[in-house]
Amino acid sequence: MQGGTSLETKRDNPELAAFVRELVMRQDPESYAQTCETIIGLNPAEIEALRCPALVVTGDQDATSPPATAKAIADKIPCSKYVVLSKCGHWTPIERAAAVNDLLRRFLLESNG
Repeated sequence: MQGGTSLETKRDNPELAAFVRELVMRQDPESYAQTCETIIGLNPAEIEALRCPALVVTGDQDATSPPATAKAIADKIPCSKYVVLSKCGHWTPIERAAAVNDLLRRFLLESNG
């Protein structure tokens, strides 16, 4: 949990950090562990075959799935746009809701434009 949210979220929006904590803590521990183990054992999807626009967004303080991981994903998708949000951890839509909404709106308008 500590690595999931940014330092700024913990300091400036403790209610968001508490919300994320509750999301994680209210899950059944055994089921959560099994999900994590399943994810680790999966074969990667063939995302380089995607031919539709894709938006890959990450936070600069994401310790769960670091920006380098998101960048590697974006680099494999031919029509992708890669964005790193500052002062943000793993929970981008929660920590930076307005920024994510704006990115999605602009991305969808550009993709359909």
